Amino acid sequence: EEEEEAEEVAEADSSDRRRARRRSRSTMRSAMRSGSPFAQAREAAREAFQRRDFRAAEQAYQRATSINPNHAGSWAGLGAARMQLRNFNGAAQAYARAVRANPRSSGFFTSLGHAYRMAGNRNGARQAYQRALAIDPSNRSAQTSLQRL
Repeated sequence: EEEEEAEEVAEADSSDRRRARRRSRSTMRSAMRSGSPFAQAREAAREAFQRRDFRAAEQAYQRATSINPNHAGSWAGLGAARMQLRNFNGAAQAYARAVRANPRSSGFFTSLGHAYRMAGNRNGARQAYQRALAIDPSNRSAQTSLQRL
C-alpha cells in the first residue's frame, strides 16, 4: 500500500511539474537566454531531479524560490524533491506555498493532499483533495485519494 501511495505521489508530482513547465515556458525561455540566476537554479533542479539526486534538486529549488518566491512551479518542485526525500512535512510546506502562488491549480492541491496524507494529516489531506476537485472535478488522483482516506 505504501508503494502505491509513493507511485501516486510521484505521478501527481510529475503531472504538476509538466503543467508548471508549460505555464512558465515562455518566461523560462527568455530567462534562459539571459542566463539569469533563477533560470540557472531551475535548470539545475530539473537536471538533479532527472538523475534522482533529490538532495541537490531540493537545494536548487530552494535557490529558485529564494530568488522568485512567487513562482508556483519552483515551490511545487521543492515539494516533489522533499517527497522523494520522505520529508513529508517539508513537502507540505512547499506545496502550501505553491497553492498560495497559484490557487487555481488542481494538481498542486492534489500534491499538497498527498504530502499531508503521508505526513499523517488526514484532515489537511481531505481539505486539499476537496479543493483540487472543486477546481477540476475530473482529477482522478484527487478522486481516488479522497476515496481512500
